[in-house]
Amino acid sequence: MLGKTGIKVSVVGIETHQWSGMGGKFFTVSDIRAILKRAEKLGINFIDTSECYFFHSAERLIGEALGKNRKKFIIATKFGHKSEPQRIIPAWTKEAIQKSLENSLKALNTDYIDLYQIHLNRAEDMMHIRENIRGIKTALRWAKRMGKIRAAGVCLGDDNLYDMGGRLTTMMIQELGVQTVQVRYNRLQRGAERHIFPLAKKHNLGIIARVPLAKGYLSTRFKP
Repeated sequence: MLGKTGIKVSVVGIETHQWSGMGGKFFTVSDIRAILKRAEKLGINFIDTSECYFFHSAERLIGEALGKNRKKFIIATKFGHKSEPQRIIPAWTKEAIQKSLENSLKALNTDYIDLYQIHLNRAEDMMHIRENIRGIKTALRWAKRMGKIRAAGVCLGDDNLYDMGGRLTTMMIQELGVQTVQVRYNRLQRGAERHIFPLAKKHNLGIIARVPLAKGYLSTRFKP
């Protein structure tokens, strides 16, 4: 169970950043179908993606690949940024969030998203969130009321954000009803242990740990 969301997820999930081609390799719908078919056989049901993974392209691949199998998987995506050529710009107003959500729903070929995450990726995002807290709150409440999202969470960027991000997360729990927190966590990057995990335990937040093998560095992919 993912914290107190009531959403049952597998221990291992699928991250889709590279599916957008941002890692240098381009994936086809057939590639994604094969990955998801294998994941289903292994009991993996959690997919994490984002609106800013190259103009919703990762979301579109997921939507096309899943087809009628949508309900077999739990989909988490993010908001707060808008992709444009050569840059990603902030999109934190109520109107921008609602538009981003509709675009994600269309790309994913679904009428609901299981987990909608605040994408707190950079230091300046914290300022934007504070400035737009009312609009974010209104947008998330509207989305839940309309059945467009099941739960809200926050995705934190690098370790250097965890101190300030932890304090901001407390506010988001209280103001926005955040129920999960996603962090970068592995044997080399353990900042979440100090600032985030105690907070998650206190509030019964679901934890999503990404890059557990440090993008392959802790696997056999790289040799000393």
